Amino acid sequence: MTTTGPDGAPAKSATIKMRIKYAEMSQSKPDAYYVSVAVKSPHDLDLDTGTPFPMDNRSVGYTSKPVDIYTHWRSGGDVTLTYPDDFTLHAAGRTWPAAPLANDPGDWTVVFYHVEDDPTKYASIACSGFQVG
Repeated sequence: MTTTGPDGAPAKSATIKMRIKYAEMSQSKPDAYYVSVAVKSPHDLDLDTGTPFPMDNRSVGYTSKPVDIYTHWRSGGDVTLTYPDDFTLHAAGRTWPAAPLANDPGDWTVVFYHVEDDPTKYASIACSGFQVG
């Protein structure tokens, strides 16, 4: 996915979709399967200004609230999230809104996490990305 508008300027948002591609739902109501998505800019960003530091981003990034993906699968739909609207950063006991895409052009990373009942327990299940021009 390349996030540039028709005039070549960076887009203001990115749409991220996820779904269960191959699933056999033998149970009438399966256990919840929560997925959270993290979006990482190419560089570390100043939390207050959203401007990049000249170093690689080693944080988890901006995250979405966990979503029960089986609920959406049952209704036949994808889970659709929009960056920056559905994402925040939690650090140092505070919450920051997601930085605009245009603040850090380059290769952004998208990581999908399976989140257990305890939000501190999660595992990476897929990775993707997009470019901001």
